[in-house]
Amino acid sequence: MQDQNTPTTAPYQPPKRTNLLIGVVILILFAGILLYMRMAMKSSTAPEVTITPSVIPTERETTGSFSLISSSAAALKVGVPVTLTVTADTAGKDVVGYDIVIAHNTAQVGTLSVKSLIPAFQVFTKESIDHVTVTGIKGLGSKESNIFSNTPILEVTFTPEKAGPLGLSVVEDINKESTKFVDVGTQLYFPKLTNSPLQVTE
Repeated sequence: MQDQNTPTTAPYQPPKRTNLLIGVVILILFAGILLYMRMAMKSSTAPEVTITPSVIPTERETTGSFSLISSSAAALKVGVPVTLTVTADTAGKDVVGYDIVIAHNTAQVGTLSVKSLIPAFQVFTKESIDHVTVTGIKGLGSKESNIFSNTPILEVTFTPEKAGPLGLSVVEDINKESTKFVDVGTQLYFPKLTNSPLQVTE
């Protein structure tokens, strides 16, 4: 018979590991926060990198030339009609069409009129506030070659209304319109442009 004064032994229970696991999780979180802060500090102090484009824009390649010159040695005078000539050199290309963009100061130049100097070409104009685009097209019935070599191709006539440096010139492009010519193979070419400096007097 068991002695009533003998203490009863409780069954063995392993120690709980909850507190240990919580401690490990806290250490992992703390280490992660420290690593994140260190990486953020490195990225914020990193030097800025400037990227330089590998392709540098170049000037438009030109073929041949168009020149705007005075048809007369006489001085330009206010109120006296003036005729200028556009000459063309197409560098051996057989031309079937061209566009010429003529920028002008409307207050000084007034209204422009143009005339083709090549019988095989018809000309059409498109007028804007500050420029006129002249399009020359070779007639379908023309069979002859048109290779220009400092050849007068167009007359531009106007009457100056104000004295001063002439505000009229052939330009490369304005908006989406450009000075160019087309050969029989439908290849586009952009000519070098030359404008004679002219003065209008009273």
